[in-house]
Amino acid sequence: MATQNETGHVRNLANFSRLIDLCTLFAQRYNPINPNIQLSVLQQQYQTAQQQFTNFNNAKTNYQTIVITRQDAFSSAENLPTRILSVFKSNDTNPKLLKIVQNLTKKLRGQRIGKLTNDNKETTEDNNTKPTDTELNLTVLPLIDSNLAPVDNKTRSVSQRSYDQRINHFNQLLSVIQTAPTYLTNETDLQISTLQNTVDNLFRLNQNISNAEYQLQEQRNLRNQNLYAPNTGLVNIALMVKEYIKSVFGTKSTEYKSIAALRFTRK
Repeated sequence: MATQNETGHVRNLANFSRLIDLCTLFAQRYNPINPNIQLSVLQQQYQTAQQQFTNFNNAKTNYQTIVITRQDAFSSAENLPTRILSVFKSNDTNPKLLKIVQNLTKKLRGQRIGKLTNDNKETTEDNNTKPTDTELNLTVLPLIDSNLAPVDNKTRSVSQRSYDQRINHFNQLLSVIQTAPTYLTNETDLQISTLQNTVDNLFRLNQNISNAEYQLQEQRNLRNQNLYAPNTGLVNIALMVKEYIKSVFGTKSTEYKSIAALRFTRK
């Protein structure tokens, strides 16, 4: 069965509120034996559902805020690898060390280190082939975070621009910097201690995403359980109320027609 969208969840809750209002208008004639559809129970279930919607929306807002914060942090750091490479180039750096830094910089840019052969296998620069640049910008991923860069269906993706991978490449670059005697600079934001703080912050923000995503999923599950659980879910209860109203007033009654007009969609 198709997954219920957010609009459907909200509509179910809104219609449940209208259902309660109508049942209240029926006064003494609304007197079910089933305790699960008594008016006081319906009101309590609606209040619980409202709170769970609020909890879910708060978790969603928190998740989106953290995603944006991470995106901004990665965007601010995206030009650092190129500047670090320029520091090495401006000093008398060993060519082999410079090649390592160049390769890590390309990974952080999302560039290919080697080029593809006819069978889509990558040939590295160690085989004296020229690199093929696939992407020059470290583009920020969408708000709905998949954590992986888009994949080209025609070729094997080598952009390696997921947040985890970028942090890993940045750590590798930092390891090289820390052991390279020719990495010398007066620019504060390019000095080792500052770069270490930058990488630590990126890692922390990435971890925050995982925590926020877990909380969001937990609140979504609680909300959906209240709405769609078999027998006790809000939607199932609403359908039982409809049947009760039908039994009391009949299918041609104004009371039943007003209730029947309220649509409830199962998940």
